[in-house]
Amino acid sequence: MRWSLCAGAGDGPQIPATPAVVLARKLADGSLSARGAMPCMGLFTLDEALEALDVFAIETQLATLTG
Repeated sequence: MRWSLCAGAGDGPQIPATPAVVLARKLADGSLSARGAMPCMGLFTLDEALEALDVFAIETQLATLTG
């Protein structure tokens, strides 16, 4: 399988900033109990990240590769 991401309209800088946005929203609404410096791995899902990118010109695609 191959997952790809394409950012248009100058929206590329949103991609590396998205984890911080997702985590800040979760902290603000009280749904994240972890605190302190740590890797963000496992603290949010891909779906949450993609939802945060919905307002930007960013497209993703999943392809199944064969032999």
